Amino acid sequence: GTQEHPTPQDGDTLVFANGGTLETDLASLSVAGLHFSASEPVTLTGKSITVANGGTGLQTAAGDVTFDLPLNLGSAAVPAMSITVAQGATNTFLKCVSGAADIVYDGAGRVNLRADSDYTGETTVKLGQIYAYADGAFGSSVGITRYLPASKTAEANIFFAGITTDESFDCQSKGRTYGLTFVDDTVNVINGTFKDNATECYKFGARSRTVFNGIATFKNPSFFMDKTA
Repeated sequence: GTQEHPTPQDGDTLVFANGGTLETDLASLSVAGLHFSASEPVTLTGKSITVANGGTGLQTAAGDVTFDLPLNLGSAAVPAMSITVAQGATNTFLKCVSGAADIVYDGAGRVNLRADSDYTGETTVKLGQIYAYADGAFGSSVGITRYLPASKTAEANIFFAGITTDESFDCQSKGRTYGLTFVDDTVNVINGTFKDNATECYKFGARSRTVFNGIATFKNPSFFMDKTA
């Protein structure tokens, strides 16, 4: 059942129905998920929160949510933790995300990654607008970030907004728009491998500069040269 303002227990899904700034003290718990349904902005502060593997994940149905506190994921890579942000909503992560779980972005909304994280699982983008502002936005370089749109018409994008990363990237197919976008007027350095398995999967913004220090493979070199020019 559902209780209003209960004492949280291990395995609970916490539902936030109201906006505002909420200070949490749940460091001793491992919850199944965090769900947000308020139309007003929500900011979570306080001690870290642990979200277990294979639970209900992070879900934002409306409004904007700012995570101004560390998040701990599960201790194993699978099952993955889903981050689902609805169209028109935004999640912003200001503190480190740690743990071993894989992360799957599968909502149509926007996610701002503004903190260096160190989780070791893989990252998969199936849907949504994922903006990387921090060098460690996608966690430890042990994992890999995969661009794998849910369908050919999926609005899924990763935006590189001026980062230097050791992460490896694998663009496995193409959605409705460019999958990997290097934002205008930014310098981005990719030290890991970069693999383009789908023609026209990436876009270089105006006056942007991208350095590939690792092995970079492009399915259609002529398209790459056109976009580079």
